[in-house]
Amino acid sequence: MSCQLKIIKLQKQEVKLNIISVYKQVILAQAVVYLVRAPKSIEIYNAYNEAKKYVSGWEGPQPTVPLHIRNAPTKLMKSLGYGAGYKYNPAFDGAVDQTYLPPEVQGVDFFSWSRNKSSKRDL
Repeated sequence: MSCQLKIIKLQKQEVKLNIISVYKQVILAQAVVYLVRAPKSIEIYNAYNEAKKYVSGWEGPQPTVPLHIRNAPTKLMKSLGYGAGYKYNPAFDGAVDQTYLPPEVQGVDFFSWSRNKSSKRDL
């Protein structure tokens, strides 16, 4: 194959990659516009801040991550029970009955929980 033919082939591949790249950029731009136009709420912002406040105010050792949702990349971790009994949600048709929080945190509603609710500024 001649050198010029190789250059033409490489240019053709580069054009294909650029077209694919532009297409990906358009998809990304569409997603950004969709999210920008979506209705907004400060509910999530407040809940996130409540969760951070809850964790930072925890006294004593932090609750541990439940074993069934821990990754088990080694035999030792598997033997310790990491990942045992985990239910992979996409493998089920409906909602999966599974806990994701440590027992000490289950039932806490971060959308309404506050250590000090005397002022709305605390949220």
